[in-house]
Amino acid sequence: MTATQDSQMTGCSDDDSQCTAHNADSDVEGQESQTTVDDEVDQAEDEEEWEDDEDDRFPYTVEDIAALFADLYQFLAKLQFNPDDLKFPPPGGWPNLAPEHVGTWKEDFALEVMRHLPYFRNGGDTQADYKQRFEDYSVWLPVEFTEPESFSEWIGSGRDGSPFHPKMAFTVAQGHESGGQQWILDAEHGEMWVMSVRCDSQGPFDLRDFFETFKEKTRGLQILSLRGQGAIDSSEVEERAERISEEEVMAQDVEDLNDFERFFGNTSLDLQYLRQIYRDHGWPDAFRRTECEDYIHGFMVRFEEQTGREPWDLDHIG
Repeated sequence: MTATQDSQMTGCSDDDSQCTAHNADSDVEGQESQTTVDDEVDQAEDEEEWEDDEDDRFPYTVEDIAALFADLYQFLAKLQFNPDDLKFPPPGGWPNLAPEHVGTWKEDFALEVMRHLPYFRNGGDTQADYKQRFEDYSVWLPVEFTEPESFSEWIGSGRDGSPFHPKMAFTVAQGHESGGQQWILDAEHGEMWVMSVRCDSQGPFDLRDFFETFKEKTRGLQILSLRGQGAIDSSEVEERAERISEEEVMAQDVEDLNDFERFFGNTSLDLQYLRQIYRDHGWPDAFRRTECEDYIHGFMVRFEEQTGREPWDLDHIG
């Protein structure tokens, strides 16, 4: 084979340096092409992984959370709360909670949750838990969204100081005075925190589990609530198998109180008798609320007239 033929077959001239450069350029172009393909594949995989993470970011959807709240509030409306106070959002959510009115007060997901929740009008006429009142965001005015909601008094300030992002959480129920039960929903993680005023915080609790546990405590009268007066956690008070008479309650000697009774101003027998009254009136499945309330109010008048002290000294709702 001649030199010319060899040159034609290799695509190189007789200049070896030019041939070497040509082959090197071809190799670089091939490597760059492969690198571009690899980068595109990696980018596509990253985007797919990000989308998967985004789908998994919220364990509960807006609809899920709204349904859990509706279930709890309807449960409470059948027992302690006035059912006429329970209201549900119109299609599209509460108008005053639209982004143009709220601005950057909360992240989009948390705001969408708030827009689609049911609420008790003005927080309701009863307390579900001790020294507590539900929030009613459906009546908030734009000016009320100008101040960021801070949880620093409960669990630190900002993302670094708290276990959740403040703009992804909001107060479900306000607590007041010592021991008041503040409920804070972390919408991002689908968890509830219970912050006790001037006391320790508890949580996080899975939202569904928290509501189911709370309903069980309510059914079991571990939380005692009187409409218009307040609520008390009576879970430390044991059940009593024997019937309790009104005369026995009236005849109590209140000089020797235990720590629980001294703190709350109620004797264990007071609260055991209150449980009995509720159950005598069909609690919880066939509860005759009006009849029960009439009986309780009549007893309270008789009790105070005879003993000089107020029965069931619960936190009064203002």
